[in-house]
Amino acid sequence: MDFAKEFDRAEHLISIGRHREAKKIVVQLLGMQQHSYLYQMLGTCELGLGNFEAARRAVEQCLALDAENDFGHFLTSVLEMQRERWSESEKAVERALEIDPTHVPYLCQLARVQLAKGNPNAAAKSIEQGLRLDPNNVDLLQLKTNQHFAQFDNTQAMDTLMEALREDPTNSSLLTTLGYRQLDFKEYEKAKETLTNALMHNPDNETARQGLAEAYKVRWRLFNIFYKYGFARYKMEFSLWRVLLWILLIKTMLFWGVAFIAFILFAWWGDVLFNSVLRLGQKTKYLLSNSKIIQSNFFLIANGVALLAAMLATAFDSPPLWRMTVIACLILFFGIAFLEVDLRRQRRSVGIVAGAMVGLLTWGGFAIESSANFGLLAGFLLITFGLLFTFRVIGW
Repeated sequence: MDFAKEFDRAEHLISIGRHREAKKIVVQLLGMQQHSYLYQMLGTCELGLGNFEAARRAVEQCLALDAENDFGHFLTSVLEMQRERWSESEKAVERALEIDPTHVPYLCQLARVQLAKGNPNAAAKSIEQGLRLDPNNVDLLQLKTNQHFAQFDNTQAMDTLMEALREDPTNSSLLTTLGYRQLDFKEYEKAKETLTNALMHNPDNETARQGLAEAYKVRWRLFNIFYKYGFARYKMEFSLWRVLLWILLIKTMLFWGVAFIAFILFAWWGDVLFNSVLRLGQKTKYLLSNSKIIQSNFFLIANGVALLAAMLATAFDSPPLWRMTVIACLILFFGIAFLEVDLRRQRRSVGIVAGAMVGLLTWGGFAIESSANFGLLAGFLLITFGLLFTFRVIGW
């Protein structure tokens, strides 16, 4: 391996945000040479991938090898800020500025921490210091906007925000800030246009996506209904005592228990269908994250397979084809559940609920099945997909 060539390649990948590929190269380089800068690069990659503990270990190793590595102290500040340890974050970035007092990103970080601590006056000094070094720095202008908002100086904040947008009209973060201000002023059509523009330039901007959803929720009654009552909204409310209540209900009132589960699953199906419909719009498609688009793709394919199996079963009056139809429907629900990325809070409760729903649905669907072999197949599907889904939800 050519060390210098791979080193330059890793730096380039980091600069364009391809942290996973860069990390692989950096790990190989560390096997050849232990250097603080390489650990700095590894920490940057881990931070970019959201692996905060791994990033922390890499940064600690970086500073152990070179206590004067200013970027290592900067990364420490970012990591401490992520843990909401404002004082430790501020000390770390101040140490970075002691080593390199003219590096503008460090002044940006200091101002960011000071604003988070609720000290807009100190942040204003840091911002002005940075603007003297780089008068057109967009990050500093955005922080200045936030500082004015923190001091309830809306006029100055909007003037600074528009100045920053003149410098960088495609900046997704600035457009998001403007969109939220327009939401505050009840300018919903302007907010939709601005936030859609933000998502066009950065499709992964979840803050802009949430703001866009709020704008549609206010202006579009159908969206409001699904936004409030879709399965994606109330699935998080499940808890352990509700699971026990469900079991008791189904044990004593089988029909109503199964009917309730069917209603939940139908609501879930309708929620994903609604997401699929949103993809047809030139603007509404930005309401969906990449994971929701993947889920929608699977949903459309699985529904197509289930519909085809049902049509064939009807045409040929074939029990095996009807069984295939039921299995396709089960896989449909398991699949969209597996691809549901919001099942992070109350993970264990949701996992138990999902297992209960899957078990009851399968048992209810196959209780009258006379074929022992098909019953075994249904049990195998229940165990396999049920465990996969539950493990996915729990986070294993």
